[in-house]
Amino acid sequence: MGLTLWRALQLDELCEELLLPGREAVPWAAMVAVQVLARLCEPSSDLDIAEDWYRGTALEDILGLPAEHVNDDRVYRMLDRLLPHKVKIEQHLVERLGELFALDYELLLYDVTSTYFEGQALGNPQARRGHSRDHRPDCKQVCIALGECQGSCRVEV
Repeated sequence: MGLTLWRALQLDELCEELLLPGREAVPWAAMVAVQVLARLCEPSSDLDIAEDWYRGTALEDILGLPAEHVNDDRVYRMLDRLLPHKVKIEQHLVERLGELFALDYELLLYDVTSTYFEGQALGNPQARRGHSRDHRPDCKQVCIALGECQGSCRVEV
């Protein structure tokens, strides 16, 4: 389903247009797809995506991208190549999501909150240390974000 949405949003075409090929054996657009699908299906570190996650999926067959070509160095280099195009990608997503789902961006609401855990929070892999809005840097926390546009299209982060 993630790959279908990736293609419906025409992110494959956009990445091919923005990330021009060089001498690499694997197109940058394929590496971006791997990263996005990994974040969608099983959020984890870039290193985990390269070392474990990709090998446990069917993407090798679907994308035709051998597992040995997905390594941490390629993932990090792909992120470096992608960053300068951040604004263009965001504009593209706003446009395509608006077209696909008839979204009205005239009114967009966004809110962020967090909650912290006392103890080690071993049962919650999303709980991490970071900037604490509750002034509790000693505790692990989870940040929760909600965006909503007119027409009740909710996006939770």
